[in-house]
Amino acid sequence: FHQQVAELVSDYCVTNASNLVWYLKACDMAPIWNGLLHLARYPSKTIQFDALVAMMALAKAGDCRDMPSAPPHRPSFEELLGVLFVHCVKLDLLPPLAELSKERSDWLLRCLARPACTEPVPSYQAWAALEAQTSSWDMRGECEGADFGGVKAKCVELVRELSNAATPSSSSVSNFSEISRVASLLVGRALTAGGSAAASSATIWAAEFDAVLGFFERTAPAVLNSCQLKAPNLLKPVLESAMIMIQQVMLPGVAFNSAVEYRRFEFLALWAPFLKHYDPSVTSDVVKRLLSIVEDPPKEDGWRLQRRALDTLGNLGKYGALRAPQIEALYTEFSRLAGKLSPAARGKLVEALTAAVAGAGELDLARRGTIIAGLVQEVTNAWHACDFAQGCTSDLLVTTAATAAAHPGGPQDNPGLGQLQNVRTLLTTFYGVVSKVSSATFDLYKVGQSNSDNVDMEDGKPGVAESEQLLGNFIQAWSPGLFAVARAFMGLMGALETASHPLAKVLLSKLAPTELDTIVGAKFERPPEFLKEVLPEGVTFKSVQAARNCLWDMQPVLAQIMRICVHSPSFWKIPKASEQVKSLVLLLKQQKLHWANLFLKEVWQPFLGLKNRQFSSLPDEVQTSICHDVVQPMLDSLRQLRQRCWCTGPTVVPNGSEMDELVHATPAVSISRLAVQILGNLVGDGNHAAGLVANPERRLFINGGIAVAKQQQQEQQQQQQQQQQPEKGRGGKRKKDRNKNRFAALDEDAEGPSASAKESKVSIAQGGEPEPPIGIPAVVVRNRDLRERAREALVDFLTVPEASVSSVALRGLSIWTVQLWNALTRGEDPLSMTTTGKPELPAAGELLHVAGDVLRVLPRGVLKPVLEAVMQPPNAESQAHSSAMTNIVLRGWNDWVTSPMQKGKRVPSNLVTEATLPVLNVLWILMKYFKIQCSQLKLRPSMDHVYLCAPLGEAIRMLKGLPNTTEQDVATVIDALLTATYLDGDQKAAVRVVLHEASPAFRETQET
Repeated sequence: FHQQVAELVSDYCVTNASNLVWYLKACDMAPIWNGLLHLARYPSKTIQFDALVAMMALAKAGDCRDMPSAPPHRPSFEELLGVLFVHCVKLDLLPPLAELSKERSDWLLRCLARPACTEPVPSYQAWAALEAQTSSWDMRGECEGADFGGVKAKCVELVRELSNAATPSSSSVSNFSEISRVASLLVGRALTAGGSAAASSATIWAAEFDAVLGFFERTAPAVLNSCQLKAPNLLKPVLESAMIMIQQVMLPGVAFNSAVEYRRFEFLALWAPFLKHYDPSVTSDVVKRLLSIVEDPPKEDGWRLQRRALDTLGNLGKYGALRAPQIEALYTEFSRLAGKLSPAARGKLVEALTAAVAGAGELDLARRGTIIAGLVQEVTNAWHACDFAQGCTSDLLVTTAATAAAHPGGPQDNPGLGQLQNVRTLLTTFYGVVSKVSSATFDLYKVGQSNSDNVDMEDGKPGVAESEQLLGNFIQAWSPGLFAVARAFMGLMGALETASHPLAKVLLSKLAPTELDTIVGAKFERPPEFLKEVLPEGVTFKSVQAARNCLWDMQPVLAQIMRICVHSPSFWKIPKASEQVKSLVLLLKQQKLHWANLFLKEVWQPFLGLKNRQFSSLPDEVQTSICHDVVQPMLDSLRQLRQRCWCTGPTVVPNGSEMDELVHATPAVSISRLAVQILGNLVGDGNHAAGLVANPERRLFINGGIAVAKQQQQEQQQQQQQQQQPEKGRGGKRKKDRNKNRFAALDEDAEGPSASAKESKVSIAQGGEPEPPIGIPAVVVRNRDLRERAREALVDFLTVPEASVSSVALRGLSIWTVQLWNALTRGEDPLSMTTTGKPELPAAGELLHVAGDVLRVLPRGVLKPVLEAVMQPPNAESQAHSSAMTNIVLRGWNDWVTSPMQKGKRVPSNLVTEATLPVLNVLWILMKYFKIQCSQLKLRPSMDHVYLCAPLGEAIRMLKGLPNTTEQDVATVIDALLTATYLDGDQKAAVRVVLHEASPAFRETQET
């Protein structure tokens, strides 16, 4: 009954909140607020939740905002926050209720004031018992969020709403000041244990301390952010009010308590962005407290507290709370502390300090570089002294891991496990330093505090060049050892055959628990045999799992480190850098499938994608070397991985159990998707202009011939050079390029499916020609061997019965065809550059000569496999290794190849729709080639002269050989292309109809 009453009152207030606030006077609102406060004191989470929801509605409607801090109709902040404070106390942090002291119980009841009960509540224990009892009767309960978490969240939202954080004003400052005053009193009471004379760790009221910070630490930053953005004149009084709370939080308690210290450091980490507004002495006090824990952590929960202190120190540097003198002092202090700390703590300290230095805008770039070099020198020396960095091999790694599995005990008693954990700590430190310094330099540039003018805007992430200057030497010093460790990990499976340790095969034959969770998910129920492994005598299951976990934990970190290295220009300055990368690519095909999937996702897909614009800044000979040493073996490795994943190669499913099938199927499908995306990126997929077909006829025969075109190309190159080094006007701002033709989008040289906004951008940027690819795709398109290997790999993936793989492969072949033609028209094919060595716009005769040789691949190399995929799609059930793989791909594949019914008719399947574009591009490009031939010979393009273009004739014969296709159908398609000056929906529809009638779904419809 009481729940129904509370729900009715809450619904009434929520529904009519604006009317109540607008029409009722203050004296009339007082009973409503008092009634809601009475319900909030009821010992039921559901009723408390309803009362808080109603209070939130009244507060959002505007009640209490333009009034003094204690209006007569609303309870005072001291009374209201007392109730909210009690609701935020976690029972898990309290001692057993039977051991709760009387002083503590009485104080909680005083904060609660008068519980809404018919009989007096003698103690907090009795209150908690009543709440537990009503919870057992609750019919709604946790399903509507009326549990402890939901009530606490509403308490925090209500305090934030009462402080009026969204719209700062004088009344909101007054409200926030009162909230800070009451919260500081509660914090002081908790730290002094209610004034208790007995001082011990157990007497500190950690649960109460956590409860107060819980609703204040979310409210205060919201108010401060709002004042910074909307009312800077109110920032000072808000900071002064908040300072009362900060000073109270920083006061030491009557005794040391790890839970209180941890919570204190969390609070200071959230307040890091605002400490820069206070006097530097405030930050100095915070740093001293943090360093005292870092240097001398407590015995109880010491590493966790030490790590929290280091993370808070990193936040201070990240948000600019540390001034230049403080950073210099920390640099000096680091020299004293480094030798006293464990490797893990030293690594975290280096990460925190390097991030702080990188984000210190008061220091110039040279000084920041010097300090960072000094900070990382300690861990660099430790890395060079490590056996793994000096010459790690797969045999060494297997032996060390097997030794760790053979000895029980922790890292102190187990030398093998200790060595593995030391390497893992060093790898984590390297990744943490580089990632946090990069993030700090980016944030520094974003807020406009950087003193460096050398900022790389080309990569879309400002501060990249600055972080390279800070960490270039660091990356170069670590890279040889890092790649040695990566090669050792990637060669583990090959080293098993020659491993001498008896535990080597036992160790790697099963997956680590965390490794299995990564593949199939943490909620997947593990089979009984996973927990009942048969091990040699004297070997414990715990030690084996610890070694496996340690090996797997290093794999993701290594993948992220490899991504950092290959994206760093400093790495490519190392002698034989491309050979080191090549060695990893060659080992990719030997990996376990989920290992290969990890490296493809984390390293190779980002590196080989279009967004890696730093590749274009490398010298031409370095680009060529990278493509030869990396891209070529990568293409071969991807094709071999496809064979392993599907039934075109030897099966790798060992036992056929449900777990083994799932462990194979999940990464196999993921690898197929990643691999075809990499292939698409290599041919230019992802560039908005990649599918636009060049129209050389206009410049060859309409716009004044080749001489005028070359002159326009030279002018465009000069304009691009001027744009790369823009002139600066007053105040250092860039001047507009007044010579730039902003009406170039009206040119019709660039053709595509439609005249869209993307084509306008291309016309503006390239003077009417499609934008050429950049980075690795540019090198691949110009290199005949790489280009052909990429086409063969895309054709291979057309046979994979997975919808997204098939879609990307078809799009990749379409873009490959377009880029092949566009490269010919720009004179970038190797045959066009034999005389000068540099690409030049070819004349009509030169273009025809080269195209006659290059375009012969289109009918058999692109058109034929696409038509075969349409006529006879791959069979998912026959190519899948297992039932698990079939279950993953079958439903999506059937939807992909099946023609749906619309208005009683079969419409083309998704496969046919996607296959239309590559077929259309092949025909359209061959038709352009044919038209140029006819124009050169002064003939009218018609079917009578198709014999002049052998590739076009071959393509027409292939179309005529399709099922359910007549000569009239093919003639309709060819006539539409002959008469068109640009592609539109008519040509695409004609091709789609031909493909649809050739598909199995259409044939089945005709038969039935």
